Amino acid sequence: MFMEHSKLTEQLLSENPLLAKKIVAATDVEKDEAVDILRELIRFLHLVHLTTERLTPSHKVDMAWHEFILFTKAYADFCTTHFGRFIHHYPSENEANNKIGFKKLHYHYEKHFGIMPNPKFWGTVLAEIADESDCGV
Repeated sequence: MFMEHSKLTEQLLSENPLLAKKIVAATDVEKDEAVDILRELIRFLHLVHLTTERLTPSHKVDMAWHEFILFTKAYADFCTTHFGRFIHHYPSENEANNKIGFKKLHYHYEKHFGIMPNPKFWGTVLAEIADESDCGV
Protein backbone atom coordinates (compact mmCIF):
# COMPACT_ATOMS: atom_id res chain seq x y z
CA MET A 1 0.00 0.00 0.00
CA PHE A 2 1.30 3.42 -0.93
CA MET A 3 1.91 5.60 2.14
CA GLU A 4 -0.23 8.74 2.29
CA HIS A 5 1.54 11.47 0.31
CA SER A 6 1.82 14.07 3.09
CA LYS A 7 3.36 11.63 5.55
CA LEU A 8 5.71 10.35 2.88
CA THR A 9 6.78 13.92 2.07
CA GLU A 10 7.54 14.65 5.71
CA GLN A 11 9.53 11.43 5.98
CA LEU A 12 11.58 12.25 2.88
CA LEU A 13 12.41 15.73 4.15
CA SER A 14 13.34 14.50 7.61
CA GLU A 15 15.70 11.93 6.08
CA ASN A 16 17.08 14.44 3.54
CA PRO A 17 16.93 17.93 5.12
CA LEU A 18 19.01 19.50 2.34
CA LEU A 19 16.36 18.49 -0.18
CA ALA A 20 13.95 21.19 1.06
CA LYS A 21 16.62 23.89 0.62
CA LYS A 22 17.42 22.68 -2.88
CA ILE A 23 13.74 22.62 -3.87
CA VAL A 24 13.20 26.14 -2.51
CA ALA A 25 16.16 27.45 -4.52
CA ALA A 26 15.19 25.64 -7.73
CA THR A 27 11.46 26.38 -7.69
CA ASP A 28 11.38 29.86 -6.16
CA VAL A 29 8.80 28.85 -3.55
CA GLU A 30 8.78 29.85 0.09
CA LYS A 31 10.51 27.54 2.56
CA ASP A 32 7.21 26.29 4.02
CA GLU A 33 5.98 25.46 0.49
CA ALA A 34 8.80 22.97 -0.15
CA VAL A 35 6.67 20.34 1.58
CA ASP A 36 3.72 21.13 -0.70
CA ILE A 37 5.69 21.00 -3.93
CA LEU A 38 7.43 17.77 -2.91
CA ARG A 39 3.99 16.29 -2.18
CA GLU A 40 2.91 17.35 -5.69
CA LEU A 41 6.01 15.69 -7.13
CA ILE A 42 5.18 12.49 -5.28
CA ARG A 43 1.65 12.63 -6.66
CA PHE A 44 3.09 13.09 -10.15
CA LEU A 45 5.41 10.09 -9.73
CA HIS A 46 2.49 8.07 -8.39
CA LEU A 47 0.49 8.86 -11.54
CA VAL A 48 3.45 8.03 -13.77
CA HIS A 49 3.58 4.68 -12.01
CA LEU A 50 -0.14 4.04 -12.50
CA THR A 51 -0.37 4.79 -16.21
CA THR A 52 1.52 3.77 -19.30
CA GLU A 53 0.90 7.20 -20.81
CA ARG A 54 3.62 9.82 -20.99
CA LEU A 55 2.77 12.55 -18.46
CA THR A 56 4.36 15.99 -18.32
CA PRO A 57 4.89 17.86 -15.03
CA SER A 58 4.64 21.61 -14.59
CA HIS A 59 7.90 23.54 -14.63
CA LYS A 60 7.96 23.88 -10.82
CA VAL A 61 7.24 20.21 -10.23
CA ASP A 62 9.86 19.29 -12.84
CA MET A 63 12.46 21.46 -11.08
CA ALA A 64 11.63 19.75 -7.77
CA TRP A 65 12.02 16.40 -9.54
CA HIS A 66 15.47 17.43 -10.80
CA GLU A 67 16.52 18.23 -7.25
CA PHE A 68 15.16 14.95 -5.88
CA ILE A 69 16.95 12.95 -8.58
CA LEU A 70 20.25 14.51 -7.48
CA PHE A 71 19.83 12.67 -4.17
CA THR A 72 20.55 9.53 -6.17
CA LYS A 73 20.36 6.92 -3.44
CA ALA A 74 17.29 8.43 -1.79
CA TYR A 75 15.54 8.78 -5.16
CA ALA A 76 16.42 5.24 -6.30
CA ASP A 77 15.35 3.78 -2.94
CA PHE A 78 12.12 5.80 -2.98
CA CYS A 79 11.20 4.61 -6.47
CA THR A 80 12.02 0.98 -5.74
CA THR A 81 10.18 0.98 -2.41
CA HIS A 82 7.02 2.72 -3.59
CA PHE A 83 6.80 1.84 -7.28
CA GLY A 84 8.81 -1.35 -7.61
CA ARG A 85 11.00 0.30 -10.24
CA PHE A 86 13.15 3.32 -10.95
CA ILE A 87 11.13 6.10 -12.61
CA HIS A 88 13.31 7.71 -15.24
CA HIS A 89 13.10 11.33 -16.34
CA TYR A 90 12.71 11.78 -20.11
CA PRO A 91 12.88 15.47 -21.07
CA SER A 92 11.44 16.42 -24.44
CA GLU A 93 11.71 19.52 -26.61
CA ASN A 94 8.58 18.51 -28.52
CA GLU A 95 6.08 21.14 -27.33
CA ALA A 96 3.09 19.37 -28.87
CA ASN A 97 3.88 16.15 -27.00
CA ASN A 98 4.55 18.11 -23.80
CA LYS A 99 1.15 19.78 -24.05
CA ILE A 100 -0.52 16.40 -24.59
CA GLY A 101 1.34 14.95 -21.60
CA PHE A 102 0.44 17.94 -19.45
CA LYS A 103 -3.21 17.65 -20.36
CA LYS A 104 -3.17 13.92 -19.66
CA LEU A 105 -1.53 14.62 -16.32
CA HIS A 106 -4.42 16.92 -15.37
CA TYR A 107 -6.95 14.31 -16.47
CA HIS A 108 -5.34 11.54 -14.42
CA TYR A 109 -4.71 13.82 -11.43
CA GLU A 110 -8.37 14.80 -11.18
CA LYS A 111 -9.56 11.24 -11.84
CA HIS A 112 -7.22 9.64 -9.28
CA PHE A 113 -7.10 12.28 -6.52
CA GLY A 114 -10.59 13.74 -7.00
CA ILE A 115 -9.32 17.34 -7.17
CA MET A 116 -7.73 19.60 -9.75
CA PRO A 117 -3.99 20.20 -9.41
CA ASN A 118 -3.14 23.29 -7.35
CA PRO A 119 -2.47 26.13 -9.83
CA LYS A 120 0.22 27.48 -7.51
CA PHE A 121 2.40 24.48 -8.38
CA TRP A 122 0.86 23.30 -11.63
CA GLY A 123 0.16 26.66 -13.30
CA THR A 124 -2.85 27.68 -15.31
CA VAL A 125 -1.52 26.72 -18.74
CA LEU A 126 -4.08 23.94 -19.08
CA ALA A 127 -6.87 26.47 -19.59
CA GLU A 128 -4.95 27.91 -22.54
CA ILE A 129 -4.47 24.55 -24.27
CA ALA A 130 -7.78 22.94 -23.33
CA ASP A 131 -9.57 24.44 -26.32
CA GLU A 132 -6.91 23.49 -28.89
CA SER A 133 -7.99 19.85 -29.23
CA ASP A 134 -8.71 16.87 -27.08
CA CYS A 135 -5.01 15.89 -27.35
CA GLY A 136 -5.92 12.23 -27.06
CA VAL A 137 -7.45 12.57 -23.61
